[in-house]
Amino acid sequence: MITSPLKKSKIPSYGAVKKLVENGAMIGIVCDYYVVGRELAKKAQDLLNGKSAADIPSNRLPLSMQTILVNAETVEAVGASIPYEILSVAKIEE
Repeated sequence: MITSPLKKSKIPSYGAVKKLVENGAMIGIVCDYYVVGRELAKKAQDLLNGKSAADIPSNRLPLSMQTILVNAETVEAVGASIPYEILSVAKIEE
């Protein structure tokens, strides 16, 4: 995986999905696939109820529905420091 050489070279890395952070990326803003599925189901229900696809907004999940995930082992390995403001709201992957 790409995160191994980055960690060995002490290069911080970002993972756009939870699995990447779990597998060694240092940090990521990730979403819970259950939450994504629930939001998509609402849109599908609108379609099934006859709403036009043109009237259903295409949007990003708000930050409140996402999680900052920090891989503590990678942070230590690359010698990085994460500000308290981020750690206080992040989920820490051991």
